[in-house]
Amino acid sequence: MIESKIQLNSGAVSALAGSGTTLYAATYDPTAGFGASTGGNALLVGSVASNGTLTWTDGHTMPSSSRVNAIAIGNQAVHASTFPRQGFSGNGGGQGSGLLTLDLVNGTWSTASNGLSDDMDGLAWYGNTLVTGLIGGGTGVSGIQIYDPTTDAFVDGGVLGGLPSNTIY
Repeated sequence: MIESKIQLNSGAVSALAGSGTTLYAATYDPTAGFGASTGGNALLVGSVASNGTLTWTDGHTMPSSSRVNAIAIGNQAVHASTFPRQGFSGNGGGQGSGLLTLDLVNGTWSTASNGLSDDMDGLAWYGNTLVTGLIGGGTGVSGIQIYDPTTDAFVDGGVLGGLPSNTIY
């Protein structure tokens, strides 16, 4: 059963992550840029009760029009990797917004600086750092980046040329 305190504007959820009884859902508006739609990306926060009931308790509008494709839960923060809103077909169809971080204490978003590319796919914790894959083609490059949440910056990474696919998961 899902109670609705916060509206799922389109029903389109691009990423989910949970910790304990808290669920995070990244939503997006698949019709953004068409007709009268102006977009509507958000990160919803829900609480799961012992009987399985999900109640949406909070929502945070995202600062970009890109889609989130992965969420990683950190210490008082939620990290979100992004890629172009309409997906990535390798024809230069837009650009992601890089790695977004929501500070759960004050509810503000920040964007990590100095990355190799803003077109990302996937997030995984490796010790105290986050590793993200990079989507190649168009304006992006295939490879990986390593992000340090304590400095809010990418600390390492590399471009991986000659791969059979443009996407690193």
